[in-house]
Amino acid sequence: MTRRYFVLGGLAALAAGGAYSWKLRREFGALPEPAPLSPHWRGGAFHNLPDSYSYAALNREPAATGGWLKFFLERDGDRYPPAPLPSAPPDFQALKDGEFVWLGHSSFLLRLGGKVVCIDPVLSSRASPVPFTIPAWPGANPYRAEDFPFIDYLCISHDHWDHLDYTAVKSLAFGHVLCGKGVGAHFAAWGRKNVTELDWWEEWREGPLHIIFTPAHHFSGRGLTRNQSLWGGFTLDAGSGGRAYFTGDGGYGGHFAEIGRRYGPFDCIFPDSGQYNRAWDRVHMFPEQAVMAARDTGSRLACPAHIGKFTLAWHPWDEPVRRFGQKARETGQEYMAPIIGEKCRIGA
Repeated sequence: MTRRYFVLGGLAALAAGGAYSWKLRREFGALPEPAPLSPHWRGGAFHNLPDSYSYAALNREPAATGGWLKFFLERDGDRYPPAPLPSAPPDFQALKDGEFVWLGHSSFLLRLGGKVVCIDPVLSSRASPVPFTIPAWPGANPYRAEDFPFIDYLCISHDHWDHLDYTAVKSLAFGHVLCGKGVGAHFAAWGRKNVTELDWWEEWREGPLHIIFTPAHHFSGRGLTRNQSLWGGFTLDAGSGGRAYFTGDGGYGGHFAEIGRRYGPFDCIFPDSGQYNRAWDRVHMFPEQAVMAARDTGSRLACPAHIGKFTLAWHPWDEPVRRFGQKARETGQEYMAPIIGEKCRIGA
């Protein structure tokens, strides 16, 4: 009897492992075939703009490094909040034109020009293909797909796991996807249609809403193969109804001034402000640089993004907001730091 149960248990474990392996393969998505047509595609990969990065105002703190296994598995220390984060009850169906909610990390829900726009929603409990790594902080993942209204435009900045979430794509109700070149291959692999891929500076219009995919200094990839799809940010312009700019992930550079010159000023900017380190300062901004990006783009109000949900760097969990706020006050930049799910006005 013991041997029988051992065999049955082994078969059950193999079946469970096989089911998880299949799901994991699905979550990785797919690479674009054939190669995307873009002036930024060279030598089998996408490349950043040659002059987009700048060391201006870079905080010259030393790189924080250490054992990566320890980084991913440890849950103590000041990299994680000491208590569950607060959040507002979901009242997204009643979102009014010109309002937005921050959903944690880089996820935003907005209503502009009569349309509901959702940027980089993540509903999974982790931001990694590896179990037990990069979990959402307690209290930082309070919402489910049924809490959301129908989304007219799902905007995906790039295909990293903390921005393109399989669970969100499969469970949310949305009409049209706007994303960078090559990202559509993931949606095709996941059975979702009505996808428009954009290159940098390309646009989409419907009624009063004007959406443009903008450059960022970053990279892409959900597995070992990098830069097969394009990364970027979005400007969302509804004229008198509000004008917002989501930077996407990326380092500080001259492209912000160019975006401000072309499409600014903005009522509100959502800049990459967390998960920074001197070792990867070309692909994520320090909080002080995020404030500079707000100034460069002529943004009246700033709401820091890429914070408040996942631990992806060595800095204390609340340091980005503190440093962002200090620099904003020094420079006279208006800013807000809402709790997750709190309704805010883009032009407030």
